[in-house]
Amino acid sequence: MVIACTRVSTAPQALQYGQKTQVDDLERYAAAQGYTIGQWIHETQSGADELEDREAVQQYFQAAKRHKNAVFLFPRVNRLGRRSELILTIARRLLALGATVNVLGVPGDIATPEGWFTFTMLAGQAEYEYRSDNTTLAKGKLKKAKMGLWAHGRPPHGYRVQRDERGYSTYLEVDEAKAPVYREIFALGEQHGSETTASLIYQKYGMMFSSARIQQIWKNPTYKGMAKITLQGEVVYIQCPPLVNTAQWQLVNDKLRSRARDREGNRAFEKSVLTGFVRCGECGSGAARAKSYVRRTAPQQGYYYRCVYASKTASHNLPNCTHSKMYDSRKLEPHCWQLFCDTITQPTVLERLMQPAPQEQDTAHQVAVLDLESKLARAWQPYTDGRISYEVAQLMAQPIADELEALKRQAKKPVPESNIPAVQLVAVASKMLENAVTLEQRRELLALFSTRFFVSPNGVRIQIKVPLLEGANYA
Repeated sequence: MVIACTRVSTAPQALQYGQKTQVDDLERYAAAQGYTIGQWIHETQSGADELEDREAVQQYFQAAKRHKNAVFLFPRVNRLGRRSELILTIARRLLALGATVNVLGVPGDIATPEGWFTFTMLAGQAEYEYRSDNTTLAKGKLKKAKMGLWAHGRPPHGYRVQRDERGYSTYLEVDEAKAPVYREIFALGEQHGSETTASLIYQKYGMMFSSARIQQIWKNPTYKGMAKITLQGEVVYIQCPPLVNTAQWQLVNDKLRSRARDREGNRAFEKSVLTGFVRCGECGSGAARAKSYVRRTAPQQGYYYRCVYASKTASHNLPNCTHSKMYDSRKLEPHCWQLFCDTITQPTVLERLMQPAPQEQDTAHQVAVLDLESKLARAWQPYTDGRISYEVAQLMAQPIADELEALKRQAKKPVPESNIPAVQLVAVASKMLENAVTLEQRRELLALFSTRFFVSPNGVRIQIKVPLLEGANYA
């Protein structure tokens, strides 16, 4: 199976000359080599994006697994990616899957030491060109901005970009067709918070704004006639037509800051009885409580719980945690509280939980172990690639292996078993439960028992630790 691959960074390039040129080059090469192309994989995405975020790259690997001895054709080295480590990783993984990788312009077979050396140099050149292009573009934008011209991509909402006869951007101007919405956002900001403003705008215009987006609009100085742009670490201000007057912009921002200082009664920071007590049932990490909006006829605020490591954008993401389900707080919170009440008031149930399982390692310890394991794998990689001897690789890897072993020995030891009678504990706990009426009282009771609720699609599992309760006779 011969698989031809193309990549362009933007949709206009795909619709115009970019992708067609690559297709023509690959077809000519295939005809010259006697290949019959059996599959095309076209990609429209930046080559600087991470591999797990590039769907086409995942298609490469799936095709290599599906077709034994597949041949992959690429028009140029920089069509695999725009960063050298990404280019080399794609090629290395395809070769490991038994595929052949042919790149136009790369002499020889990249599976040989000589071919890989050349390919590595060209991958470095591809990244150098990418970085140079970005630097040149940023310098040009900075120079243009200092001249008072708009040079920074899309304009803020409520504005549009003026262009000269060549089609180049020049200045910002108010888009009167959209401006009324954003003027009203500022008018509502004089009396209301961001959530109420979002709701009222939706009811009147049918436009959906999150609370965070409303606040970003209020804080943007462009709307008072002074666009702020940061390029290469340098801040440049560009004058533009104001959408609201400076006094109104300042008033809305003063009210926004005052609401941020006075968080009492602010629903964004409203506590729940379960805040801090819910854990992911898969990886054991905390489950964060966040806002959500259910929009039908109008935005309605709600809350949900989800594992803090469910988002793959988190830089500290734990691998292999696929638990991304969101749990409605209106259902989860009463269920967990009832489960807690049933647990501490029934001796037979309580007895089973009074022999706690070994404590899980804390998240920081897990992350440190994972980092060292990754570093150890990288230390052995040159030996795996055949670039260094086993003895040299062992000398490089041994200090990391020793550090990893020492770190693993620091893992927490199991909690000793408790011999407190469950019946006596239930009697005292039941009395405390009767007095736990307010939210804070209930949270104090959950904390007293070191309660943890492990939530998963299979249900909720509770874990408690037996405290020394005043009034219980353990003799």
